[in-house]
Amino acid sequence: LESALVLDPKNQALAESLVEARTRRYLSAERFALVKEGMKASEVEKALGVPNPHDVREFANQGVIAWFYPKDASGAAAAVWFEKKSEGETGEMKVYRVDFEAIRSEGSTPPPR
Repeated sequence: LESALVLDPKNQALAESLVEARTRRYLSAERFALVKEGMKASEVEKALGVPNPHDVREFANQGVIAWFYPKDASGAAAAVWFEKKSEGETGEMKVYRVDFEAIRSEGSTPPPR
């Protein structure tokens, strides 16, 4: 988008798309708060976006799948955990745990309790 804007700096649609892309690149606490236990995977995708395939981890020995969403450039990430078994008519996984502090960046201190 940035390259396209250099070629067409007055293109308002490109400028708006770039702002949205930058906004959605990292996950804010406010956006993460939209996710609740019991939500379907499709609802999580709608609230937070589709996770990067490199940020999806399966923990077969525990029967869970985690989607990690970067919070900033430091490597910190929030996680949404799903039970691997699917439920309901649609066969979708459901959230059983959310953790905004799942991966902390190096040198960060845990939040006060």
